[in-house]
This record gives sequence, structure tokens and C-alpha cells, in this order.
Amino acid sequence: MKLTAIELGGFKSFAKATHLTFGEGLTAIVGPNGSGKSNLAEAVRWVLGEQSLKALRGKSRDDILFAGTGDIKRVGRAYVRLTFDNEDGRFPVEAAEITVARSLTSGGDSDYTINGESVRLLDLTRMLAEAGIGTKTYTVISQGMVDRYLSVSSVERRAFFDEACGVKPLQIRLFQTQKKLERVHEHMAELMTIIRELEPRLRLLTREVQKQAEKKQLEAEYATQQATYLHHEWHRRRQEVNNWHHRVENLTRQAARGREKRAAATAKLTAPQAAGGAAPPQPWEAQARRLLTQCGKLIDTLLSRQSVKEGRLAALQQEIARLLTPVPVTPESFSEARQELEQAQEQEIAAERELAAARLKLEQESQALTLLRQEVVRERGSSFLHTIETTAPEGSKQVSEREIRALAYEIARLGEADPLALREYQETQARYQNLTQQLADIQKTAANIEQALSHLVRTIEERFGRQFALIQTAFGKYFQRLFEGETGSAQLQLTEAGVEIVAAPPGKRLRHVGLLSGGERTLTSLALLLAIVDAQASPFVILDEVDAALDEANSQRFAATLKEKSHTIQCIVITHNRVTMANADLLYGVTMQRAGMSTVYSVAFPESPYALTKGGFSFILTTHVKAAFTTPRQ
Repeated sequence: MKLTAIELGGFKSFAKATHLTFGEGLTAIVGPNGSGKSNLAEAVRWVLGEQSLKALRGKSRDDILFAGTGDIKRVGRAYVRLTFDNEDGRFPVEAAEITVARSLTSGGDSDYTINGESVRLLDLTRMLAEAGIGTKTYTVISQGMVDRYLSVSSVERRAFFDEACGVKPLQIRLFQTQKKLERVHEHMAELMTIIRELEPRLRLLTREVQKQAEKKQLEAEYATQQATYLHHEWHRRRQEVNNWHHRVENLTRQAARGREKRAAATAKLTAPQAAGGAAPPQPWEAQARRLLTQCGKLIDTLLSRQSVKEGRLAALQQEIARLLTPVPVTPESFSEARQELEQAQEQEIAAERELAAARLKLEQESQALTLLRQEVVRERGSSFLHTIETTAPEGSKQVSEREIRALAYEIARLGEADPLALREYQETQARYQNLTQQLADIQKTAANIEQALSHLVRTIEERFGRQFALIQTAFGKYFQRLFEGETGSAQLQLTEAGVEIVAAPPGKRLRHVGLLSGGERTLTSLALLLAIVDAQASPFVILDEVDAALDEANSQRFAATLKEKSHTIQCIVITHNRVTMANADLLYGVTMQRAGMSTVYSVAFPESPYALTKGGFSFILTTHVKAAFTTPRQ
């Protein structure tokens, strides 16, 4: 890949459209001070994405635009285009020729294009970085960069070497990744705080929902057990009512037979009186009458207590009254009749008592069945009552009332359910699960970022070590070449604080670069810059007046070195140095024939590259180039 052309217009002093083409070898751009030749280097830096106005020697965007002069108005748009030969496919674009352009309007609108298509600055810098060029590489080297390596501290110099070794982008990515990890950790902390605040409420809601679930289960069990209990209890109660009803019927018949037997005994006792006339009363007769009277009173009391029917009460009273009439009997018959009567009375009384008790029990069981019917209707409804009345209980397992009460107690113990608890639990649980899933994802992200950080750190260390070693080797080679002495040496010392530069020109001992003379410092810096360019393997390099401080002898060695280097790397040098000009394969001259406007002329040298007169600048060039260099600025 090589740079084939630069086109610019409206950029700084280049008001009109200007076109420069480049070929293989060394190209020199020359011109008087203030002619604007360094603006070409800045144009290249600008189109490659430079954002620092300081690096472009400007204070505002307006300084990029041609400001106007005399009768020429200020331009409304500045543009720069670089055209590259991409035959080797160094650019990740399927095109034999790549044109990168940047423009700026007076309104502040900026645009980047690749082969005429607008792109983002990020896309442009990424493509240029893959091709090994850009603002952060040593594509454009100014005189200030030569001095910078020597005048800064070891810590600042380490930052320069990070750029030179190509790890600065990785360090920026490392810094961004660390910031991203910090944000991830902050997010993790926020999530954990929210989760910790949410957990007590979720536990409370969980217990409430579990209580509701337990209550539902108990209520379902209670409903089943109650149904079984009520079914069996209904049939048991109804069976009891039926049983006591039959018993009352049986006891009623027994009581009737007892009354008949007592009536027969009474008739036997009173029969003699009916057969004969009246006789004087005997003591035993009085006793019999008293017995009958007491019997009548006892029966009256019993019947009144047991709520005997009025008809039955009247019949008994008539019978007692009849018995109390005088009965003439003999002592022997009276004794026998009395015994029969007493037995009959005892049997009748016992039967009546048992009948009264049975009727009371029947009434109680009937009332209990009625209450049970009401309870069934209240608890389960009329349909369930109809079901248990018309069907027999299933299974032999019965449930006791105690078990039903125990279940009811457990349900009551759980208390009333919060109707909103389940919804709140569901919402809180969903939020909790979402947060915990986010936390798990972000923890995984943090682990991936930490892994990426470790990989970046290793990559930076490996790349820096590899590139630093290449620069170290090339630095020593170029140092000996520029100083023309195999005994000279220069070293880069990597310390904890940064990078130190020590050098020993031929015949001198090794010492810090700050102790070298001005020329030695410049040659040392040039040797280092050339070493960095070699390590970066840039496709082309633009050197802006880096040889300004060199004397004639040092210029000869530098120009020879640069000429040799141009065989492998396309070199464009902006210079005042006659020796450097003499070694150029293509020469561009920049002048200001009109104040504030730069004009470019070019010439390609034949085999004899240059000729110098004793008077200074006088080149065997075309008439136009010679006129351009000798015509004073207006």
C-alpha cells in the first residue's frame, strides 16, 4: 500500500484546489518559511481524524478554513482527500484504490467519507488502524516530536512509548473496560441492595401465602371430613329417632297391658261388694281404701308430670274414684286381691315411667335431628341435605365430632387471609426473580469483563515487550548509522518510573540523553523516531522539518539513511535542508505568490538529483519552480 495523492482545498492557506501525487521513493516538499508547507502535514493529520486543534496549530474550527485575504473571500468549506493504492489489500476494503476524505463547513458541519460514502469517525479510525496508519501512529512526525522524546520525564516518555509500541489503543480499551467493570460493580451493588431490601418483605409474604395454602388445604379437608361426618351423623340420628319411635310404640302397648292387669286386680278386689249388701266397715277395709287413695294420688302425680293426655287422665281418675267406693270383702280375699293390685300398680307405674322416658328421648332425638338438618342447610346447602337424605354413607370410615372441631380450630388459628397478599406475593416474587436473574447475568458479565481485562493486560504486556525490543534493536542500529561509529551505542532502559534513554556517541562514555550536546540529542531523537517507524511498519511516513537542527555533516548521514529507508517505506519529508532536497526523487515547492495563499509546484529529478551553486538556493529545476522559490511574497 502507498499514498498516491493528496487533494485539498479551503484548508488553511490552501484556498484553491490543490493536487499532489506521490510515487515510490523519497518526496521532498520545500519552500520559504511561512509559505504554508507544514499545512500539508497538518492536512494529512486532520483527514486521518485528528481532533486536537492544538496539534493542528489552531484555536477554533474556523482556523481550519481559509480565512480570506485581499480580494479573495473566506471559504465556506474545507476538504482534504487522501488516495491510497490498495493492491496489497492492506485496507479491509475490497477496492484497488481507497480515498479517505474529511470536510468541514463554516457552519461547523463535519463529514468523513471512504470512497465517497459517509462514515463515522470511529469506523474511519478503525479502518486506518487496521492498515497501520492514523493520528495515534507515527505516520506524521513533526519537529516537536523530535524534541519531545528528550525533554519529557521518564513517566511521560513511557506514555510516548505506549503509543509507539501500539498499546495505547489497548490501554484505552483497558481503561474503558475497567470503567465498564466499575459500572457493572456499581449496578451489582444497587441490585444487591434492592434484593436485600426486598427479601424480608418476600419472606413475610411467603409465610402469608403458605398460611393461606395451608388454610385452603385444611378447609378442603374440613369440607370433606364435615361431609362425611354430617352424612353418617344424619343417618345415625335418623336411625335413633326411628329406634326410639319403635320403643315408644312398644312401651305404649306394655303400659296398656299394665292398665288392663291393674283393672282386673281392682275388679277382683271390689267383686264381693258388688255381690252382697253393705256390711260394717272393718279395719282392713279402711287400710284398703287408704291404699287405693294413695295409689290414685301417685298416679295423678305421675300423669301430671309426664304430660299424659287429658282423656287418659280422666279415665284414671274415674277408675280411682270407683275403687274408693266401699267394697265389702273378706280378709282372705282382700289380702290376695291387694297383692295382685299392688303388683299391677307397680308394673303400670314402671311402664308409664319407661314410656315417659322413651317419649322424652324421642323428643330429644327428633329435636337433635331437626337441629342437624338446620346445620346441614346452613353449612352445606339444601342440595347436600337432599343428597344425604336420599343416599347411604359411602365407606365404613366415620369421622368424630372431635376431629371436626380440631380442624375448625386449626382453621380459626390461621386467622383471616389477606385478599391482596397473594397478588402482592406474585408481584414481589416476580420482581425478586427478575432482580436475581439480572444479578446473575451481571455477575456473569463481570466475570467475562474481568477475564477480558486479564487478557488485555497480558496482550498489552506481550505487545509492549515485543515492540519495545524491536525499537531497542532498531534504535541501536540507527544510532550507529547516524553517528557513523560502530563503537557508539544507545539504550532504552525500562524502569518502574518509565523509560530512560542513555547514549554513548563514538569516543564518549554512556550517559543520560539530557547530557548530550544539541546535535547529538537531535541525532539520537531521529534514530529513535526511525526505529519507531520501523517497529510500527507504517506504509508511509511524513517528516515535517525534523532535520532543521542538523549541520551539514549530520544532514548528509540523515539524508542517506532516509534515502535508504525510502526503498521500503514511502517517505515524504518537509524540509529546508539542501542535502535532504538533493536526495529526493520528487520535489514539491510551496510558495506564497499572493499573501496568505499557498501555491504548489512540482518537479521530478533526472539521474543527477541536484546541483548547488556557491550562492545558495539555485536548483536545476524547471523555470516555474525556480521562479517560485526566488519570487518574493507579496
